[in-house]
Order: sequence, then C-alpha cells, then structure tokens
Amino acid sequence: MLCAMIVDDEKAICDGLSENMPWAQMGIDRVIRCYSASEALESSAVPDILISDICMPRMTGIDLAGKILEKNPECKVIFISAYSDKEYYRSAISLHAMGYIEKPINQAEAIEVISSAADLCQRHKHLISQQKGMEQYRAEQFCRGVANGQFHREWLEDPFIAGFAAGIRWFMALLVMIRPGLLKPGGAQKLCHTASEQFGRFFARCLGIVKDRDTLLLILGDDPPKSDAALRDRVRLAVDSMARRDELFIAAGLPASSPEGLPASCASAAETSRLLFYRGYGEAVFSEEARRPYLSQFRLDEAFLEEVPCLIRENREDDYMLKLQKSFRTAAECVNCPPEAVKKEYSKLLRVLSETGAAIFHRQDYETYHMWKTIEQAGTLLGLKDYLMTVSSDIFREYQDFSRYGGTVYAVVQELNRQLSNPDFSIRMLAQTLHFRDTYLSSLFKSKTGTTINRYLMELRMEEARRLLRNTELSVSQVAVRSGYRDVDYFTRCFKKHTGVLPSAFRGGQKR
Repeated sequence: MLCAMIVDDEKAICDGLSENMPWAQMGIDRVIRCYSASEALESSAVPDILISDICMPRMTGIDLAGKILEKNPECKVIFISAYSDKEYYRSAISLHAMGYIEKPINQAEAIEVISSAADLCQRHKHLISQQKGMEQYRAEQFCRGVANGQFHREWLEDPFIAGFAAGIRWFMALLVMIRPGLLKPGGAQKLCHTASEQFGRFFARCLGIVKDRDTLLLILGDDPPKSDAALRDRVRLAVDSMARRDELFIAAGLPASSPEGLPASCASAAETSRLLFYRGYGEAVFSEEARRPYLSQFRLDEAFLEEVPCLIRENREDDYMLKLQKSFRTAAECVNCPPEAVKKEYSKLLRVLSETGAAIFHRQDYETYHMWKTIEQAGTLLGLKDYLMTVSSDIFREYQDFSRYGGTVYAVVQELNRQLSNPDFSIRMLAQTLHFRDTYLSSLFKSKTGTTINRYLMELRMEEARRLLRNTELSVSQVAVRSGYRDVDYFTRCFKKHTGVLPSAFRGGQKR
C-alpha cells in the first residue's frame, strides 16, 4: 500500500482532498495532510505521492518537491495551482511532475491524475520486489555453492554477485549455530535477517542464508583489517549486538583474499564448529583456535569409577563431586577428541551409578532408555556435566533417605511417588505391593518420618499441583487429575486448605 501527502496552505482545499477522494480504491492506505511546506518537511513520513500547492508562502511547492525527492527519488509529484506562470511549469517539468490539479478542483480529474501516479508507484514497487526476490535467490545459490566447496568463475559475471564482490579485498564465512528448540517455525529466517543486518553494521558486505534448521551461514566482505586481533574484535562486537546471543555459537572460518577462497573459509568454519561441544553457546570461536594442539584422547580415571560405589555407600558426596568436576576440566582440554568418545566415557560412569543404585536400593529402574539417550543427545560438555551432576545428586539424596529411614520406609516413599497420580491408591494397596501388613507399614512410617502415609502422599500431591500450575497451561481439572484427584471440587478445597488460596489465584500470581 502507498502513502500520499497533501500540502496546501488553504485548509479547505487540503481537507477537502483528504476527506473526499476514494483513496483505498486507488491503493493508497495512508493520507497525510500538511498546511505548510515546513510542516511537510518536519514530518517523519516519506510519501510515495506528493500532492502540493505550487505557490505557498515562504517555500514554493517546487522547492518542497525537490527536498522530498531527495528523501525518496521515486516519489510521484502532483502540483495544485490556479496560476499560469510559465516559470513554475518549467521548474515542474524539470522535476518530472506527474501532472497538475487545477483550482477549482474537479474531483474526476483529480482522481484520474492521482490514480495514474498510484499505478506507477505500485508497478515500481512490484518490480523492486521481483528484483529483491531474484537477488535473494542468487545470494542463496552463491552461499550454498561455496558452503558445498564449489566456486564457479561465471558467478562473478552475475551483476548481483559482482556487485557484492566489487571493491572488497577480503572475505570470511561464519557459521551461526542456534540452540536446538529455541526458535519457532520460521524463526530461523527472521534470525538470519537480523544477523545479516547486525553484521552489516560492522562490515561492508554481509550475505546470509539458513543453512539448515539450526544453523545460519553468513558471508562477510570488507577491507583487510589491520590485524587478526582487530578482526576478532569486530566480529565479537557484531555478536554482542545480537539479541539472545547467549543462545548462539559463532564459528568463524579462515579469511580469504578473494571470493574464490570462500569454499575454504566455509570448510574451516565447519571444522571450527566442532568446538561447540567444548565451548558451549554464547561463544565466538575462530579457526586458529580449532587448530591448536589440544589433547586428542579422553579417558575417565578407572580408579574413580571403581571408587564410586564406595563413595555413595559412605555418603561422601563432596569428594565424589570434586572428582567429577576434575574429570570435566580434563575433558574440556581434549578438544581434538570427538564428542562421541567423551560421551562414551561418561556412559561408563552412568552405568556404574545405575548398577550401584540398583544394588543398594533394590531398584531396577535406574538403567533407563531416557538416561542413556540424554547423554547421547547432549549438545555441549556443559549440558552433559549438568545432567550427570543432577543424576549423581539424586542418587546421593536417595541414599541419604535410604540410610535415614531404612529400606522399608524408603520403598514406601518410592511407591508413593510412583502412585502419585492414581486416585484409587490406598494404604491397603501399598501394603499388598510391598508384602507387609498395612498397620505395620503405617506405624513404621510414622515412627521414622514423624508423619502419616496419607499426609505424606497429600504433601506430594500438593507439591505436584503447585508445579503444574506454575509451569504449565493445564486447566485446573487437568491438574487435579494429574495430582491424583478425580473430583475437581474436592481438589480445589484441599488445595485452598493446604496453601490458603484457590488454584486459579495461585496461578494468577499469589504463588507460595
């Protein structure tokens, strides 16, 4: 859609044109009225069509049109005049005015002139859109070609590619890795546009494409920097200017002195991208860092693995965590070791933890598919570390419970957690599952924990309800079901008695 600006010091004419023309039918969705040339120049709007009185005090429409054309050379100019001064018309011809609307204004003639101007504007915008679409297509073909290690000399004969390379004396490829699951559908394209704009503020040229779902490819061009340090500083300044940069990893390729060197720059950027696992998101890493003589092999200390069961049984969590963290510091220096090999080593620790847990707690649900899959899918060493430390802390905490309450009460607690969402669960069912009399279990549990089984189960269910209300969009009735309550009204009464507020009020901000 188009923007038209009407400028006339006669308010009646300015308002009459603004209010009585079929603007929408002519494809004009915004009409700005100004009562002086100075008011028009002060406006932040840049019109597609200028309709101006040719003779106004302090500044003529001719002068105004010249200044508007400086802002938008494609603006179509239409003059309003009741004068026949040939000097005015000669000046108007030099400005390529679309036409004239004579006073008194004939609406049909005005519509014809403005419609012709609007039609020209629309055709020009369509051509520009087609040109931009073709340029984007050529840019994508060029970027994908060099990313695949190809360079064709005939590319430089293409006006767009030749224009990109003109006057540029060095080039560089950047891979922007996005944290998986961060973007909504279509979000990568928007981020690519934003990244291209941001890097374009620091470098003379920047082409960008979405290489795959979570990776962008940026091609930079500029004059040679004074030093490698100056180049790194400029790249980091561009990275720091981007929103959500902590969710991105930037891998920079080797600089190239001509477009022909871009395939090699892309290859070195891909080599550098493997450091993502070791450096994590929020970093910008350069190709020379990937080529340093890092360690190429990582092995977990066998003595540590053998000591893990003893550390758990002796409840020496601090010693265990210190040794685990030390192993991750060593792993961080083994950058030349494939991430899969590091994950394989830590899978050994997970196996020891699961076997120890099963042996101590007589449980068989430690070695689960989810645990192994989480290690396999870890995108960074930091993520792997966080997961293993969480699993380890859980096992030490369970051992503390096991030691404090004894095996029977510990088994009761585990069963209560498993049956949390079962509304039909009862102490009689619990006793049958664990092969004890219900009276014995109730008495033992109360003596060890200081509370009853039913009270403990209710606390678990209320905690689960608070978690669901705080972190999900589930309805109150759905929260009730997942918290082990078949009757939503009964759940609401229990929740209010326990927390002092209704579930809806808790979700609305009165969270305790």
